[in-house]
Amino acid sequence: MSEGPAPSSTPSRADAGQASFDQALEAHRAQRLDEAERLYGEALAADPGHVRARHNLGALCLQRKRVAEALSHLAIAAGRGAGTENWVTYGLALVEAGQFKQAEDLLTDRQTRDGQSQDGSGGSPRVAALALRLNHAWGLSLIAEGHYAAAEARLRRALETAPAEARLHADLGAALMLQKGRAADAEIVLRQALVLDPRQVEALTNLGVAVRKLERDAEAEAAFRQALALDPENPGALRNLGNLLKSHDRIAEAKACYLAAARIDGTLSAAMQAHLMVSTFPMSWEQILQERSAYQADLTRFGSSPATYAFDTEPNNLPWFPLSYHGLDDRALLEQTSAVLRRKNPGLDYQSPRLRGWSPPTGRIKVAFISEFFHDHVVGKLNRGFIENLDRSRFEVALVHLFHSKQDGFRALLDRAADVSITLGESLEEQRRQLEALAPDVAFFADIGMSGEAYYLAHSRLAPVQATSWGHPNTTGVDTMDYFVSAASLEPDDGPAAYVERLALLGRLPTCYPAPSLGDASLSRADLGLPASGVLYGCPQSFFKIHPAFDQVLADIAQGDPDGHIVLLDPAKPHWTELLKTRWRAHHPALLERVRFLPRMPTGRFVAHLGLIDVLLDPIHFGSGNTLFEPMLHGTPIVTWPGRFARGRIVAGAYRQMGIADAPVAERLEDYAPLALALGRDPARRARLRTALRSAAQAELFNDLKAVRDFETFLSAAVAAAGRGERLASGWRADPAAA
Repeated sequence: MSEGPAPSSTPSRADAGQASFDQALEAHRAQRLDEAERLYGEALAADPGHVRARHNLGALCLQRKRVAEALSHLAIAAGRGAGTENWVTYGLALVEAGQFKQAEDLLTDRQTRDGQSQDGSGGSPRVAALALRLNHAWGLSLIAEGHYAAAEARLRRALETAPAEARLHADLGAALMLQKGRAADAEIVLRQALVLDPRQVEALTNLGVAVRKLERDAEAEAAFRQALALDPENPGALRNLGNLLKSHDRIAEAKACYLAAARIDGTLSAAMQAHLMVSTFPMSWEQILQERSAYQADLTRFGSSPATYAFDTEPNNLPWFPLSYHGLDDRALLEQTSAVLRRKNPGLDYQSPRLRGWSPPTGRIKVAFISEFFHDHVVGKLNRGFIENLDRSRFEVALVHLFHSKQDGFRALLDRAADVSITLGESLEEQRRQLEALAPDVAFFADIGMSGEAYYLAHSRLAPVQATSWGHPNTTGVDTMDYFVSAASLEPDDGPAAYVERLALLGRLPTCYPAPSLGDASLSRADLGLPASGVLYGCPQSFFKIHPAFDQVLADIAQGDPDGHIVLLDPAKPHWTELLKTRWRAHHPALLERVRFLPRMPTGRFVAHLGLIDVLLDPIHFGSGNTLFEPMLHGTPIVTWPGRFARGRIVAGAYRQMGIADAPVAERLEDYAPLALALGRDPARRARLRTALRSAAQAELFNDLKAVRDFETFLSAAVAAAGRGERLASGWRADPAAA
């Protein structure tokens, strides 16, 4: 649809203004735009009230994408008594400027005067075209802002005007696909779009995303590949195909997709995935060692290449995330990774100018809690007690949600508990400006390592004190992170050596975790389809925590208790079950028959089912977090083996904090399965442990205000040290007497 010039009528007199207008109109129609613009200006200089000259000059400015100038002319031309052409062009300019409400008000007002319907039907084609453009553009804008239901409504109104327009069906499908639980609706609409135009690459890509949400990955892969057959350089289709292949551990194919995407769009996120992706489900210890060696080599090559990449706002997981689950020291790799990324995108380096004049506050210390996961997520649960209970006479609590954070009731609860709550914008520059305006004394990143957004932001120096903790219990490798807040009960003697950050040790686990609800007390084995007899050994963990070496532990338990049952939960991604079974099929085929998989369940039912398990099994190398606290409501004993790093020592640390004398803690990995089997055969010991754990959890684990006081001690000490131009020594303790 073109915003062309209005036709001229026969001139009533040959004055200078009309002569200039006629010449301008001829030049405009011939697309001699510079000449037309000059002549329209001459016509208006001679006759400022020449409405057609004013309108056509505005249309020309709109044609040349000078929207603000277009609006200034068209608003005058669309004044009282103006014809349809004039006000419609003004409406189109308002749409182009993103002033959708003003455009709608104009359209409604003029249609009401003319007795037309709001979709433009029954009026001129130009009015219908304005209604279509308005609703379509507004819908796309709402998608970009994340208001998907409102976008759906706008796009449906656009379809009322043009029901056979393939692009509208495709965009409506995108709005549906982005809404929770609407993937099936999106599929229907997107398939209709492709009936109307089978060559729509974006519709094919979004169809792939929709059917992937419906757990039909083979169809999703076919849709992405069909999109790429039409447009081999489409970065969206390449990224989506790469993400699907990565999820299936088809790492080489996934890297190839991301490498192609990075060459096309030049983005850092695509380049990271292309060069630094690690398998989620290694088949063996040997594969782990091979992948780490390959990661080191790829990282070195990536860092030595001269190419740099643009920062982008695509939500993405960090491709080296699985390194944390290998059970090996990641410090050197993660430190080098951060240094390489600073070279690949120099924009990651930033130091806030406000810090040059900072001095310790004379009043309250402002602490900004920062995360993408302050909702119903383990990070939200681990930090809730700190957010609620920090002494408000000494500390001001700001809650900082990242751009891609989810909305739910738990987030609203945390927002109410904080003194101030903000959501950061999409770009790194905007996020920095917002945090500088907030001016925290302490930037406390509740987790770094799961969210690309938090990881990028952590490379900026935005507060005098910057710290992280066990939301992701591994060093960040980022040199702008001053401290890692842990607990003395979690760290081995050489714990500080595993961290780039200085290790700050609280005397308690770094959380004030509220006691959860017990859930459905009437839940039975039969309700879950579990046998009435036999010991239940449960490991309700994410599958990527199940290390290849833990398979041997499970196999030994299965062999040692032929009447027992090992119980796992179905993963969030169903095909992960097959990946795990592939590993078992190669190395421990007996597990294929001995392991029972329960379907995923709501939180209340999940917590209740933990009381039915006889013996819980803590994964080795990266153990329980949230699933430490919930079973303690029932006193369900957890067998554990403390590994080399804090991420495998959390359950053992909790037992020490609770003072459990007979805790089922294996001294060596080879003792794990015999300890679990002995506990399975000893119902009296299990009963004693249940009683002791329930009581101790209420007294020493849940709602632990001692941990809050320790955290306050750390915050005050770190701010005081920053005021002296210093940092606390690594291994600093909140309670030095306990050292």
